Amino acid sequence: KAYFQPTGNETDISITADKGGPSEAQRQFFLSLQSDFQRYIEKIQPLIEGEFRNWQEDFAIKDFNTEFDLVFISIPSFDGSAPVWEMAFTTIHDRDHHITIDFVGEEPNGILIDG
Repeated sequence: KAYFQPTGNETDISITADKGGPSEAQRQFFLSLQSDFQRYIEKIQPLIEGEFRNWQEDFAIKDFNTEFDLVFISIPSFDGSAPVWEMAFTTIHDRDHHITIDFVGEEPNGILIDG
């Protein structure tokens, strides 16, 4: 667990690292993710709304920060290629499911709602 400043909460973190622990690149990734978090939310909000509309035709997120809670971040090893990583959320709209967004680099690559 680590404190995630944009949410004001602790979040589960999975870091792919060797015995030496997280690399400087991984530390910087975590810091950048915190400073750019709102930009990521803007990118994933349409994906989440689109997926939820499979069940609720008129679904719309009114206030992401009150409707969704960040519960997990994966931080990959950095090997020179675009990092593949994910964030997962719970939501007030369905407490029995997790919404996981996969990223390649800075771009969302997929969504999974699992419960």
